[in-house]
Amino acid sequence: MGAPAIVRIAVELPADMARLRLPEGVDRRLHVLLDKQDRGQALTEDERLEAEGLVDLADLLSLLRLRATGQSDPSG
Repeated sequence: MGAPAIVRIAVELPADMARLRLPEGVDRRLHVLLDKQDRGQALTEDERLEAEGLVDLADLLSLLRLRATGQSDPSG
């Protein structure tokens, strides 16, 4: 198996992209799920998948905000 390919795509982002955040209700839901997990309560399979998807989305929005503000990606 060879080395993984790296694909770079240039995308022009709108100026207001730096303000992009999860909607308040979605952010609140993510925190409810994470708080439940932090209290040691098991998430259902659906909740786990929902939480993973929301974390992925939040991470993506954070990366887009970093790019929009001209900051470099902290992960390298």
